[in-house]
Amino acid sequence: MYLNGSAVTHIAAHLMERGVPTQAGKKKWTSTTIFSILQNEKYSGQAHLQKGFTVSFLTKERKKNEGELPSYWVDNSHPAIVPVEVYDLVQAEIARHKAIGTARSGVHPFSSMVFCGECGGVFGRTRLLEKPKISIASGKTANFKATVSRLKNSPKSIN
Repeated sequence: MYLNGSAVTHIAAHLMERGVPTQAGKKKWTSTTIFSILQNEKYSGQAHLQKGFTVSFLTKERKKNEGELPSYWVDNSHPAIVPVEVYDLVQAEIARHKAIGTARSGVHPFSSMVFCGECGGVFGRTRLLEKPKISIASGKTANFKATVSRLKNSPKSIN
């Protein structure tokens, strides 16, 4: 569903509508749970060892391994639920959205797919006025304000 454009919130809602229980047996799915499942390599039959480590055994402080120690990938460590290729495509899509600084809303088919040629910001749809219904799309906030200002001061005023 995620690769078909569904947002994690929509996937969670879909699972609740179908009455699918969580791993803990609860009825409510959250977007955080869905996102952690999408990022969990175990579903693809792989194991990533030493993702974190214990800094101090006395305080039991743990830290994410950011290259301080070697980490290992074990392929086919157990039967896969999801093909590795699908897992890799999902990781690439998550990385793409992280790089542009947006989460997929899944509300509109072009969510997080149209970018401003000037600033590189993601275009978003915004209703400018209720009557007449005028919508504009703009990148970053500064560009949005400039677009609104240009529209209001144009000969074909929207006031």
